[in-house]
Amino acid sequence: MRFERDKGFEKVVLDNLRENAKRVSLRGVKSLLQCPRKIYWLVKEEVPPTDEQLLDMARGSSHHSILEILPLTEVRVELDGIVGKIDFLHDMPVEIFSTALGLGKTPRHYPFKLRQLGAYIHMLRKNGKYDGLKGRLLVFHYNARALRSWVVEYAEQELEKIWGTILWHKELIEKALETGVEPIPDPDEGECARCMFRGRCHSPRVL
Repeated sequence: MRFERDKGFEKVVLDNLRENAKRVSLRGVKSLLQCPRKIYWLVKEEVPPTDEQLLDMARGSSHHSILEILPLTEVRVELDGIVGKIDFLHDMPVEIFSTALGLGKTPRHYPFKLRQLGAYIHMLRKNGKYDGLKGRLLVFHYNARALRSWVVEYAEQELEKIWGTILWHKELIEKALETGVEPIPDPDEGECARCMFRGRCHSPRVL
């Protein structure tokens, strides 16, 4: 038996993933919850996703496909020019994702996902599609080969604050693209450590 690594075919697969990868959008909740300086640079310079990011996205898509056996439906809503595609599972909005973090972690260890889910609930409520304050985080711990489901209940003030941050980020990025002056950073906890622009961002807020 003989083995030979086929780097050419690896490139074909990654190129196909890259071609179909979602672009950064100033109308998307996920983009607008991230640091506005990072999103500004991504939009202005049209930075393609890395191979690692592409494979992370592919893994996330595979987890969604696993749940096709469940009554999962998608609802599309728009608010303040921002579009959201929200999964519903058992009459509750759900955010599905995977992590390498251990099983001892609670939702507070996923601040970005908490804000993303909160933003979706806010959009649904404002569009009259949902009147609750609860959502679900469905977490695949792939190293532990385990699944955790968390129900999160928000206060209305928390939802308003999340949405206010999104609108502020959108305004900062749009102004920066118009003037060519990079916006101030507003990173999530731990976002700087993972940022591809860490080496060029000299803000004192970079940890």
